[in-house]
Amino acid sequence: MEVNIKEYLSEDEIKEICIQELRSHVRNSFTEKDLARIMSNSAFYKVFGIVDDLLPEDYAEKIVNKTKEIIDNQFGTYEVFREKSYYDEASKAQKIMEKTIDNMAGYIEQKTKEAIEKYLNGIKYEDFMEKVIEAMWAKNKITFNFSSEY
Repeated sequence: MEVNIKEYLSEDEIKEICIQELRSHVRNSFTEKDLARIMSNSAFYKVFGIVDDLLPEDYAEKIVNKTKEIIDNQFGTYEVFREKSYYDEASKAQKIMEKTIDNMAGYIEQKTKEAIEKYLNGIKYEDFMEKVIEAMWAKNKITFNFSSEY
């Protein structure tokens, strides 16, 4: 069954319904958290404009110099290796590091095995794990009673 909506509604009525539905969809698509974030971001952008208007003409040069100073004296791993977050992409350095680790997985696995073997110093892995489990039981006071009463 086909219904020609133009037989029942005028062009203006169709446009008005579309506008109302779009508004309703947009209004319902945002949570309180989204609205708070949008308001906060809008306020920051407004403040940024005010600050730009108030700064002296040489502020750009001062910002560049301060940035160089921070990079030279205060730059840490957080600024370089930033993980992806809800608001930001991972930093370029973080992406490079992750790709490098992925590409070196075999080498990392080999070196890990070598380190474990060196640490075990000739002890069989199974014997080592048995000692670890026994130590965990002893530390947590876990005992087993194998009496014939059961």
